[in-house]
Amino acid sequence: MGAYEEWKMVDILSPIIGKLEINITPEGQPKIYLRWNGAANSPWINNLKATDRSCPLWSNNYFNYYGLIPRGCRSCWKVVMEIPTVRQLMNVEKYQRDCEYDCKCGIEMRPETGKLGRYGAYWYAPLAEGLSGGRKMHRWLQKEFPGVKLVLKRGCTEMEAKWHPSDKWDEYAEKLKWDFYEELLNTLFVLEEVPFGQTPSMFKPVIRSRWVEWAFEHGDATYLDFVDAPFKREYLSYQSSIHNEKDFIGSMFEPVKVKGNVNYGTVIKWGTEDSGNHNRSNELAEEQEELSESDQSEAPRLTLLS
Repeated sequence: MGAYEEWKMVDILSPIIGKLEINITPEGQPKIYLRWNGAANSPWINNLKATDRSCPLWSNNYFNYYGLIPRGCRSCWKVVMEIPTVRQLMNVEKYQRDCEYDCKCGIEMRPETGKLGRYGAYWYAPLAEGLSGGRKMHRWLQKEFPGVKLVLKRGCTEMEAKWHPSDKWDEYAEKLKWDFYEELLNTLFVLEEVPFGQTPSMFKPVIRSRWVEWAFEHGDATYLDFVDAPFKREYLSYQSSIHNEKDFIGSMFEPVKVKGNVNYGTVIKWGTEDSGNHNRSNELAEEQEELSESDQSEAPRLTLLS
């Protein structure tokens, strides 16, 4: 391997230059410090109590900037529920508050999922339990929600879209040296310890309000359960109403009649050479109108040409 290839292999800065702030420690080491700040405009209400996941680091940075799927994400098993109405979404959100598993629910705003405009809920099995833990959680949720379609999947939707199918991820990891690069990235990125995943109480009314607005915008009439009055009044329709023509003044349209004579014989040619032609033509037209109001028999005939 040549020197250039070796340099490129360990270059973990180029993908984030100009995108993330790179700090230099007193020891001269570059570091990127990350902190989960939460977002009041998030589509989700999170109830993630465990500390075994580092999604802001793994998904938001390692995957988004470098395209690799970290080991933690390859060990992530989740159950997905598709929810048809905002009324049911609110019920699921109440249920998740006391759920023993990490979970979240909200509105689906990602067009690439093919579920834009719908709602979803997610439950996450402990990372250390692997596939067997995911299946155990799936069986438990089936008892909690009988008759509801629940899907057990691996990792994030965006990851499987890029690296399909997900049962080949370990092969991709070995071939593309994902674990090697993850170790390199761990020397650069520092995720401050914060209570990641718990949506602050102050955020929840904001997010729930957006759910209701989303429901209205996407034709989900169950939003009416949560409002005093509809967001939009129903329009009147007249194709079979009790009205007739006498109910509306001027409903039979008649064109406005112009009083006096209109002279269409005058031709005004707009010039392109003189920028003042337009104004001069208007002035001449006004002069002609004034002459027409006086004794036109004595007035000279005006020819308006540019």
